[in-house]
Amino acid sequence: MRATQRHEKILKILKFQDSVRTSELAQILGKSTETIRNDLEVLEKRGYLSRVHGGAVLKNKDNYIGVNNNINNFPTYISFNERFKQNISNKHAIALAAANLVQEGQSIALDSGTTSFETVLVLLEKFNNLTIVTNSLKIACEVSKKPSHTLIMTGGVFSQSEYSFVSDFASLILEKINVDIMFLSPHALSIEHGATTQLFNEAVVNNKMRKIAKKLIVLADSSKFEKTSLIRLCNLSDIDIVVTDSNLDQSIIEKYRDNGCNLIVSEF
Repeated sequence: MRATQRHEKILKILKFQDSVRTSELAQILGKSTETIRNDLEVLEKRGYLSRVHGGAVLKNKDNYIGVNNNINNFPTYISFNERFKQNISNKHAIALAAANLVQEGQSIALDSGTTSFETVLVLLEKFNNLTIVTNSLKIACEVSKKPSHTLIMTGGVFSQSEYSFVSDFASLILEKINVDIMFLSPHALSIEHGATTQLFNEAVVNNKMRKIAKKLIVLADSSKFEKTSLIRLCNLSDIDIVVTDSNLDQSIIEKYRDNGCNLIVSEF
């Protein structure tokens, strides 16, 4: 990734969430912290941001139009509570199909997405002895009601809009454990860009989770296909299984399967 591309990505992230840590940028962009510090210095000199201890903040979010004058075209952030109301029946159908891929006694990692939340509700009804690893407060609260299951939380900095624990602090415990399955519910999925999310801080935790999982299963309702969000989580080839609902167009189903995607369409 060229410097200008990194600068544009950094500014998109800042426009989206106001502040960012240098260590998180280094992990997501695949560069050293020294390179990221240099990028932040350049952008500060150009008047786009202000450097603070450990990271940076955007100077003028309302008037900023971006390095290439197109940053405001990026999709508006949608909170957990708003997403929770969308495509409810499709998410439940996906959750039922996803539960069929789980066995009693397995360890399961779930992100803080709304489809993952629906999935854990089904898992808790179907199984009695699972180990659940999550950064989601909402998921943790549901698991805590079922004492036969083991709950492992990541900890970290709490995001009120997502009911989740994020940042590089949240990922420290994940370096000590392994899980059988990770359920990932991205904001978008495409053949070209893979699974992507609108949440930078969540991406840091999600990438750690998927690396400790033996199997990565993506949960994506039909509205998320052939779309792209800000941060790449993984390539399509990194995904073991994709579970979706029956409203996905048959031509898209065939397109993904032709590209080697193990796509399961829920029959529920």
